Amino acid sequence: MMKMKKILAHTTGKFMLLDGMSGDELDAFRPSVVRQTPFINTRVGLNQVEIVAELKPDATDAEYVRFLKEADGDFDVANESFLARYGIDAEPTEAGEDAEAAPATSRRRRS
Repeated sequence: MMKMKKILAHTTGKFMLLDGMSGDELDAFRPSVVRQTPFINTRVGLNQVEIVAELKPDATDAEYVRFLKEADGDFDVANESFLARYGIDAEPTEAGEDAEAAPATSRRRRS
C-alpha cells in the first residue's frame, strides 16, 4: 500500500468531511491533520477543501489540537507553531526537544 502524505487542511465552509478510505475527519471549525487521499484531492478540486501545508509523517491531528489550545484558539499562532515543528520544511529537532515557534500576529480564521 502506498504511503500517503499528511497535510494540514480545512474545509471552505462550516461543514465536516469524513474520508471513508482513511477514516480521517476534516473538522468544520478548524484545520485538521489528514492524509492526502484521492478523496481529499477531489474535494480540493471541488473547492470544498483548502490545503494549508504539507506535513512530516509524524504529525497528528491530536498534536495540532494541542497547539491550538496553547494558542488560545488563534489559528495563525497555532499554524505557525505547528508548522515550525511538523511542516515539511521544518528544521529537524533533537529527540525530546520541544521546538515551538514564537507566536505570530494574532488573527482569527473565517467566522
